[in-house]
Amino acid sequence: GLAQCYGGNYGAYGHRYYGYRGYGYGYGYGYGGGGNAEEGEGKTVFGIRDYLLMIRERFWYLLLAIFICTASNVVYTANKTNEYMGAAKLRLFRQAPSAVISGIRQDTENVNSGDDFGTQIAMMRSQAILDRVKNRLSTELRKKVMGPYRAGSIFTGPLNESDILEHCRAISPQGGTLIVNVSYTHPSKEVAVKLAGLFAEEIRAANEENRLKVMHPGLEFTRLTIANIKKELAEKQAEKEAMITKNPKLMELDSVFMPMGDFAQRRAALASEERAFREQERFWKQLEELKENKQPLTRFRAIAQSGTVLQLSTLVTAREIALKVDRLKFGEEHSDIIAKKAELEETRIKLKQAIDEEVEKFEESYKTLKNNLELSRQALKDIQDEILGVLRVREELNTLNREIADRDRTVTGMEQVYFTERLRSNGGLLPSVDFLDNPFPVSEFPVNKNYRVSAIYGIAAGAALGLAIIFLLAFFDDRVKSASDVEGYLQLPLIGILPIARRSSSFRKARLVETGEDKPVTDAFRSVYSSLRINEISRKAKAILVTSTSPSEGKSFVSTNLAITYALQGERVLLLDADLRLPVVAKTLQLEGDKGITKFLQGEIALEDAIHYSVATNLDVLPVGPPCSNPTQVLAGRRFAEMISTLKGIYDRVIVDSPPVGAVSDVLNLLPMMNGVLYVVRFNTVKKRFIRSNIARLRESKVPIFGAVMNHIGMRVVQYYTNSGDRSYHRYYTKANKDAVSVSLDDE
Repeated sequence: GLAQCYGGNYGAYGHRYYGYRGYGYGYGYGYGGGGNAEEGEGKTVFGIRDYLLMIRERFWYLLLAIFICTASNVVYTANKTNEYMGAAKLRLFRQAPSAVISGIRQDTENVNSGDDFGTQIAMMRSQAILDRVKNRLSTELRKKVMGPYRAGSIFTGPLNESDILEHCRAISPQGGTLIVNVSYTHPSKEVAVKLAGLFAEEIRAANEENRLKVMHPGLEFTRLTIANIKKELAEKQAEKEAMITKNPKLMELDSVFMPMGDFAQRRAALASEERAFREQERFWKQLEELKENKQPLTRFRAIAQSGTVLQLSTLVTAREIALKVDRLKFGEEHSDIIAKKAELEETRIKLKQAIDEEVEKFEESYKTLKNNLELSRQALKDIQDEILGVLRVREELNTLNREIADRDRTVTGMEQVYFTERLRSNGGLLPSVDFLDNPFPVSEFPVNKNYRVSAIYGIAAGAALGLAIIFLLAFFDDRVKSASDVEGYLQLPLIGILPIARRSSSFRKARLVETGEDKPVTDAFRSVYSSLRINEISRKAKAILVTSTSPSEGKSFVSTNLAITYALQGERVLLLDADLRLPVVAKTLQLEGDKGITKFLQGEIALEDAIHYSVATNLDVLPVGPPCSNPTQVLAGRRFAEMISTLKGIYDRVIVDSPPVGAVSDVLNLLPMMNGVLYVVRFNTVKKRFIRSNIARLRESKVPIFGAVMNHIGMRVVQYYTNSGDRSYHRYYTKANKDAVSVSLDDE
């Protein structure tokens, strides 16, 4: 019977156990799918409340995203280059002039419908208008237009003229009228107004030319001829500018005369250098001839007359004469003769070194003079080439000027004829597009720095980004945070929602149900008690084990207050602390002494002496006492099982506070002694898969799991599951009648 009710599919148990529709209003992976267990377990139900819960849970993400996006957008707007707008207004006439060609009346440029008006707007935005405006840009104006935008951005790369003109120009029809606003934006207000005027003028001119193509073919041919000649004229002008840029001296009056004067001076200097070089070359040949014939180099006059060589030569001659005289007087072996021979040899060596130095100096002088002569010749040649180049380019420039003048006269004459004939025609008298307002600056302030709009866009982008982050985090978050997670994924009935208790000491939190300090928490425990009383199996369960997946989920808080709740209903209850490793019940209830389970099992005291009596009304507590070093062996031992059996016979209800099942295996040793399990899940803390694996371990024992209690939920979130957080609840409990009395009921 128990296996049928609690094992396997808990949907039937949930439906039978508590038939209300549960607490589930969740979203996506966890919040959705409220209702009883058999109504589509794990189904995802989306609603406005679900998404509001997501947002409320991570509301600061939304605020942070809005702040960052708004601040970034405002800063970006502040750092943008100021742009001003110039504009002109054009008026389109509904009926354009008409002409009769070949006996058929031709209506041109009529605006009789929305399609006609749209065609006119498309023509104004066409590439042909862009090309016409480009052709009217002067060199200086083109630089101003291109300068701020030429580099483009990381997305577009460098931009050309057409891209820039199209980006900055705007053609905006004025709703409900035949008026068109032609505007242009640019960092320079003057350039913006100038370009807006150029676009308006070219639109008007193009409109007239389109009509002339039909009405006056001859004038159109003349116009095209003029346009071609102007194009050739522009090419010639560009060629002239390029020539002047490449040769800036062309426009100087002395560009030819100055090089010619320098050329004459250098040519005279070169002649002098050549004469000096020829003289030096003659001496060089004499020196080379002496070397070739192995004759004394002192015969070369330039060397012989050198001061050092001349002095040493005279000294050598004098010492040779003195040595000959002394030989006749003293003989070869005399010491004076030997000394004078040495002096003579030393002098000869010095003379040879002096001659070599003079020869080296002469050779260096000869080479230097030769190099200077070559450099002078090259410089003279360069000046000559420059003069010839300037003369050639100047002749080309003169030829180009004559061609430009001829074409300019031709264009001027043809334009006079063209405009004269045009004024005689109807087409020149009745334009179908005309100025309504001449070009003007739209505002004295930059049009691209509207901080209010930037802030609105930033708020919208931040809200979208924040919501996207919130929803992504919510859908990928695997922690338990809803009734659907418990009932659908964990397949456990959710029998209680416990809000976060008010900040107080652990002792006061352990007695919240007894003191009634926190009404929502007290009422939540009463709801858990009522849920456990509904089903016959949980109502008759003598020993209820309270466990959780991991530490710090509020397991001891739940077991203590649940025990007090049972006690306040008139049952005799024992709270047993079975966490032999890290016991906390005695500490939280501030029980004195160290008596408890360990001393009883060691035989130091009797079981009745290990219990603390009347800790609360109808509540006794059996703490652990000193922590145990071998808890697994103790919990699996015979004496512990006998103790539990004895306590079941004494008390109406035994609430067992056990260790967390995900941390140690002690709970598995306790399960055979229990009549049911109550599983505590801390909100938004433990991952669902981890809880599910531990619940599977509990189910293997075939001990009924009565359900789960979701603990530590904020009051704002509790409102999505119960009515414990709304104003009517607080008003109902906090404004109770002062004359109300507590009625004592005897348990029959």
